[in-house]
Amino acid sequence: MSAAWLSPAPNGKPGPPSAQAEFLPGAAAYVFTRRSYAPPELDAGRIVEIPPSIDAFSPKNQYLSAPAVRAILSAAGLVAGSGSGEDGALPGFVRTDGTVGLVSRRAELTGPPPPVSAPLVVQVSRWDRLKDPVGVLRGFAEHVATAVPDAHLVYAGPATAAVSDDPEGAQVLAEARQAWAELPAAVRSRVHWPPCRWTTPRRTARSSTRCSGTPPSSCRSRSPRGSA
Repeated sequence: MSAAWLSPAPNGKPGPPSAQAEFLPGAAAYVFTRRSYAPPELDAGRIVEIPPSIDAFSPKNQYLSAPAVRAILSAAGLVAGSGSGEDGALPGFVRTDGTVGLVSRRAELTGPPPPVSAPLVVQVSRWDRLKDPVGVLRGFAEHVATAVPDAHLVYAGPATAAVSDDPEGAQVLAEARQAWAELPAAVRSRVHWPPCRWTTPRRTARSSTRCSGTPPSSCRSRSPRGSA
């Protein structure tokens, strides 16, 4: 039986833990996200470089039925609802070990959540100028809000105190908040800022993107496959 050893290179530092070094010579291949992470004592002919990419088997990328999407979003308070989906769908997902996890943590929204039938424009990112949160707000206000009167914008970013390596996050968030305050009241009420805790599974954020940008009829009948 062949085995491949995948190195996660924690914190970007090369080299395997010494406790595993004795088992490495028997591996058929060594997989690193960067070749420079490979320890020099490994057989170069068995080193495979695979840059970071989407894991199709990760729980956050698994298929969710439309009723499950709505159940998760309502349970998290991201859309109006009781927290249970159609046909008794649970606000849950399957973990990598096969067990079922249920979403129970409520989002911290200012104001009521969007209606369950509302089309959602969703941005999930850090508070970084490269992500242009102010541009997202203005784009929604100037191009979407009037064209799709029942659409809502959900901008899910991390609580700035939870990201220690992002010193500009708080300032960028303040700039976005100021831009939001300058929007017409009718548009402001359709913009939502749920803080995400990146240390927990991003199931609710992923569920939001499953319904983003789709008309209510589409969101009611299906849920797009793949990752968003």
